[in-house]
Amino acid sequence: MASFTVTLPDGSSYTVDGLPEDATEDDALAAVLAENPQAAEADNSLQQWLGVATRALLPYGLAAAAGGAVGAPLGGVGAAPGAAAGVLALGLGDIGTGAYNLAATPFGAPRMTLPSEAIRQTYEMAGGPGTREPVTPQQRVFSAGLEAATGAGGTAKALNVLAPTLRVGTTTRNVMTELGRGARAQAVGGAGSGGLTQAAVEGGETDPLKLFLVSLAGGVGGTLAGGRTPRPLLTGEDIRKQASQFYKRAERQGVYILPNVADNLANQLETTLQRQGAAITQRDRAPILRVIRDLRNRPNSDLSFEELEKLRSDLGLIGRSAETGKVTAVGAQANRMAGIVQDKLDDFFENLDVSQVSSGDPQRAVQLVKQARQQYKNARKGEILEQVLTKIDVGPGKKPAITELQERLAPIVSDTRLMSKFSTKEREVLQSLQKGSLTENTLRTIGELAPGKNIEKILGYAIPTTAAASTNPAYLAGIAGVGGAALASRAMANRMALRRASDVAENVLTGRPPPSAVQQAGRAAGRAAVYAPPVVLGAQNAFLTDAYGRSYDAQGNRLR
Repeated sequence: MASFTVTLPDGSSYTVDGLPEDATEDDALAAVLAENPQAAEADNSLQQWLGVATRALLPYGLAAAAGGAVGAPLGGVGAAPGAAAGVLALGLGDIGTGAYNLAATPFGAPRMTLPSEAIRQTYEMAGGPGTREPVTPQQRVFSAGLEAATGAGGTAKALNVLAPTLRVGTTTRNVMTELGRGARAQAVGGAGSGGLTQAAVEGGETDPLKLFLVSLAGGVGGTLAGGRTPRPLLTGEDIRKQASQFYKRAERQGVYILPNVADNLANQLETTLQRQGAAITQRDRAPILRVIRDLRNRPNSDLSFEELEKLRSDLGLIGRSAETGKVTAVGAQANRMAGIVQDKLDDFFENLDVSQVSSGDPQRAVQLVKQARQQYKNARKGEILEQVLTKIDVGPGKKPAITELQERLAPIVSDTRLMSKFSTKEREVLQSLQKGSLTENTLRTIGELAPGKNIEKILGYAIPTTAAASTNPAYLAGIAGVGGAALASRAMANRMALRRASDVAENVLTGRPPPSAVQQAGRAAGRAAVYAPPVVLGAQNAFLTDAYGRSYDAQGNRLR
């Protein structure tokens, strides 16, 4: 007599004995369903889906609760950092165990149970309420994606919470900050990796390598899609606020530009404008003269650093639209001439010495003047870079961000006057950004194959895809693969270019030199690391079969 164990769609298992020796699994299933007709349909109720979601979220929820309780005011750490520490500990345990499984299982080593799986098993064995096993392919895909998203996103969020508790400037804090930037991106990447891998398993795919490649594509693609457009942590506006605070401190300490020096400056600026001669019309000259007149008619005889900064800002606004901030066609000539006057003002500030200021403490004045020159220089560069980095939109119907970035940089790198504000190394980096690296340009070219709102390009995909759908599934998959690869390439090109631009802005605005090759490699490695948690946590079903043909369930139990 044959004996079979049958698992029904609702997740229940039955053992059938006494069947003929030539009976099959289908015969066993028919016998069970004949006695239990209510089990023929899987549970798709709302309560079932909520139970599946609770089961996926449970381990990290318990870890956060336990950490918060330990770190509560009684523990002296704080509930939020404690909860973050609990999530981080579980996340790192899952990632480490998952990495071991991916590396060792293909070579015959048994799969280790993830810490989150162990927590879930313990909870369910103890009879904890609220969780339900997924019983349909859709529920299993949903559960796998949600588990990976929770682990990857929760770990990144925990790093983001804990990083500020470490000492500023330390390597550990910098690494944690970098990894914690992309909580949303890693959550989306985890969902993509886990969900796609489980979907492939449900579709009958058993090749571990293929499943891992599916997980890799889902994790990296999801992380790219879920990430925000990179922005500098520090902007020109931040620098101007810092400079303003510094200038006010100088005023409180009685450091002002002497009246006769301020008057001489006004004369120099007007002389600079006069030397332009017929190159400027009276209409273009008038707004510049108004700014110089404000300098002559200042409310106090002394001139403060903050008033000088406002003078420069007023010159920079000449010829620009009040709505967009861009130079208008009508105001282009006036803006160019105002820029020449700005250069003269910049030369004055950079050559300012202690003899030109009033102060009760000469030594203190020397230090303040030196700091003021640096603040002024950084704020000046910030104005230029903000024109490039602000309001770069990414989305359907928009230019690829790398294209818009390079277009905005083109008039800056070709303007000798603007480029003279930057150091030699800074100029080299800006020129490299404008031209694009070999990798960026290659990815951008591949990305041009991706369909957008261009109707011809969409039809170019749609027509051969429709024609192939009924005749050659492999060709259909190939077209879909080309489109997906192109979209991923475009996203990667945009992210690489904008991230480089963000780095340049942060370095320039803080007065730091461009990073060395070693620093760039370390930064790139840190950023690449954000793709690891989604892929590792989402690939747990990829290697359920080892190199010797032995298979395991998700908890590591040997099946055959």
